[in-house]
Amino acid sequence: MNEQLINKLISNIVHFYPLFQKEFLDLRIDNNVKEISPLLFRILDEIHIEGNTTVSTLSKRLSISMPNTSRSVNTLIKLGYVDKRQDEVDKRIIHLYLTMKGLDLVENSILEAEKKIFTKFNVLDEKEIKELSDSFYLIRNLLIKARDLNENSKGGL
Repeated sequence: MNEQLINKLISNIVHFYPLFQKEFLDLRIDNNVKEISPLLFRILDEIHIEGNTTVSTLSKRLSISMPNTSRSVNTLIKLGYVDKRQDEVDKRIIHLYLTMKGLDLVENSILEAEKKIFTKFNVLDEKEIKELSDSFYLIRNLLIKARDLNENSKGGL
């Protein structure tokens, strides 16, 4: 494998992510709900993506210490956005999931973000929109392929 190509790919990813975060992921944060900080919203979003999760998984996925994650989750529970359930098989595991209030907040923020994104891309011509769409489709599929190949190679060890 060509090391220079991989280093260039890594550099492009590293420089792409902050822009993507600023221009698109941050649009998901609902600034109208004053009780929900960007960190709390990221936690809600992660639980929404996973369906349910644990504090330790959230801590790893969001690169937040366990005490800060636990404190944030407890705040979301007190505010009524998140609830927890004990695992039926292993009672030590506590699963977190969104309440209806939490689900409504996340889904409404998705709708609002879609409107903002539409406005951002409305200035591009059809060819540019198609190129961008095709690029995201390709990136998504290549990331899935790399993930699956890595998981399969680990299983054979």
